[in-house]
Amino acid sequence: DCIDLTAVTIPSNVTSVGGSAFGGCTNLTKVTINSNAVASSGSSLKNIFGTQVPEYVLGEDVTKIGNNAFFGCTGLTSVTIPESVTSIGGSAFSGCTGLTSITIPEGVTSIGGSAFSGCTGLTSVTIPESVTSIGDYAFSGCTNLTKVTINSNAIASSTYTYNSTYLGSIFGTQVTEYVLGEGVTSIGEYAFRECTRITSVTIPETVTSIGNYAFYKCTGLTSVTIPESITSIGNSAFEDCKNVQMFVFEKETPPAFGSDVFKNSTCPIYVPNASAVTAYKAADNMNSYADRVKIMPTIVIVDGIKYQLQDDGTFAVIANNYSGDVVIPSSIDYNGVATTVTSIAANAFYGCTDLTAVTIPSSVTSIESDVFKSCTNLTKVILNSNAIASNTYTYYSNLGNIFGKQVAEYVLGEDVTSIGEYAFYGCTDLTSITIPEGVTSIGNYAFDGCYGLTSVTIPKNVTSIGDYAFYNCTGFTSITIPEGVTTIGSYAFYNCTGLTSVTIPSSVTLIGSDAFKSCTNLTKVTLNSNAVASYNSYNTYNFNFYTIFGFQVTEYVLGEGVTSIGDYAFYGCTRLTSVTIPEGVTSIGNNTFYNCTDLTSITIPEGVTSIGNSAFYGCTGLTSVTIPEGVTSIGNSAFYNCKKLTSIIIPESVRSIGNYVFYNCSKVQEFVFEDETPPSFGTSVFYGSSCPIYVPTKDAITAYKAATNMSNYASRIQ
Repeated sequence: DCIDLTAVTIPSNVTSVGGSAFGGCTNLTKVTINSNAVASSGSSLKNIFGTQVPEYVLGEDVTKIGNNAFFGCTGLTSVTIPESVTSIGGSAFSGCTGLTSITIPEGVTSIGGSAFSGCTGLTSVTIPESVTSIGDYAFSGCTNLTKVTINSNAIASSTYTYNSTYLGSIFGTQVTEYVLGEGVTSIGEYAFRECTRITSVTIPETVTSIGNYAFYKCTGLTSVTIPESITSIGNSAFEDCKNVQMFVFEKETPPAFGSDVFKNSTCPIYVPNASAVTAYKAADNMNSYADRVKIMPTIVIVDGIKYQLQDDGTFAVIANNYSGDVVIPSSIDYNGVATTVTSIAANAFYGCTDLTAVTIPSSVTSIESDVFKSCTNLTKVILNSNAIASNTYTYYSNLGNIFGKQVAEYVLGEDVTSIGEYAFYGCTDLTSITIPEGVTSIGNYAFDGCYGLTSVTIPKNVTSIGDYAFYNCTGFTSITIPEGVTTIGSYAFYNCTGLTSVTIPSSVTLIGSDAFKSCTNLTKVTLNSNAVASYNSYNTYNFNFYTIFGFQVTEYVLGEGVTSIGDYAFYGCTRLTSVTIPEGVTSIGNNTFYNCTDLTSITIPEGVTSIGNSAFYGCTGLTSVTIPEGVTSIGNSAFYNCKKLTSIIIPESVRSIGNYVFYNCSKVQEFVFEDETPPSFGTSVFYGSSCPIYVPTKDAITAYKAATNMSNYASRIQ
């Protein structure tokens, strides 16, 4: 029984150990192997000692680690490899998921294929100078391996091919940083081709040549420094490195350039001085890139932020490893002079996953798209630049593309005066936006698709809200439109399904079609704008309250400033049950409440003097209506087919009743006229009703019977 065994040493004279020899030794935590025969046998040590052993120490007599030696030793966290070891066999440490670090000693000349495959705990590895060969997929599946240091010239300078082994297949394409040691003298053909995650590579002064296609399609590279020692760069060495921000050459004399070295990149190629500019432009194969060759820029770092001096004497923020909350100043001290910061260069903050917040000063007028790409923890942006906030963006390029759609909070500074088209388009994680008092306009599509927003405070100085400005902001529960807004664009609040009520201020002169359409829970509209209420270009189908606010609205309240209601204003508002009309209204237009079938009662205020044609046509739910003293005319078909009306009183002031006014009002029990003198009657005024028509006096009976178009109803006049 070996349950109490915690450590064991295998001496150098042991030539073999049987399978499961230490089976059941569940507390065995350290194994020292001095036997080369055992270490190099090709059998997995897990079968002998168990998978639970966390520590192995190999003695000085061990010269080789055999194929599969530690295969599947998932409990292994530490292994000591002596200087005597010269080779590590294929799959030797494959699947050792608990291994977080490994020291490969100087003296190892070969590492077999898949030797460390699946070692997911490894984050960095150093290949010593002595290594002359590494098998394919040696570190495949090491998903957390991001840094590789290569001191071996044999490995770095090997001639790889497009279709077979290269450094990406050896170490995995997830590696972001390569450091080449001082022993490396050349970089081989295709060495790093299509290693798309590499953002940084260190080339030492010892390297003299870079092979053909060495960094082909390394799209993650953001900058490359070429040391003075380089004498030649092969064909297409940096072809399709599209995101490189700058190539920096430290030597005045240009190296020998192959063809298409910088093909499909557009960044500057910096050289030390003016004479070097001339030399590089004149070099073979550099004609296509001559206009990009420039003198090495001045780069300074202030408070952790890296800047590059521009040709116009201002500074641009450039790439660095930024983290935490970064505040970019409007200017920095340069040679004793406050020099303005005006731009942020492409990829400056690319991949800064520890960046949490950033402040952009008012001085910044230019930010490249994707500058903050992959800043996954950037959740707050303070934007003081009006030039950036008010810029006209597009569906594909906007603040969401610059800072990332994961940003939850934007704070716009006091210098911001407008919000540009598409500015926050598709910022689905945005939950909070602070808009300063100085903002006067919100552009088309500005917040389109910002589902996370629940409310926005629109400042009092805003005069216009653009088309589609808050389109599909389904999280909205309330919106306050301030006095001062004059225009609300088409589809501005379309599909804001959380809104239940809205107030339109008196300052609004125009609301575009479908502005609040599909706001399925919007049931109450308070309309203080006379211009909107009395608009004279409403029409049957394309533009009226139905198309602006939706048919689902049940209550409209018209404010005290409203003096008239335009033609077709409520046409088709079939769910409308309540409407408040203020005393100041003097006219109700044609077709105003046409087919408002759910409207059961309406109070027409004293100031109204005219009721337009078909004003209440088809209001089949209307049971009562009071026509006030002061109304002088009732238009054609005004109450046509109002089947539930039971009583109608016509005041003395009415002098004109149009055609078909009470046509098919079959439930009316009495028509009461208060004036002895009959008004002018149109044709078929009372068609479809059979109730009495009451007039004030006997003399009035004669007059009403004799009135034009009243002969058919003479017997009913009493």
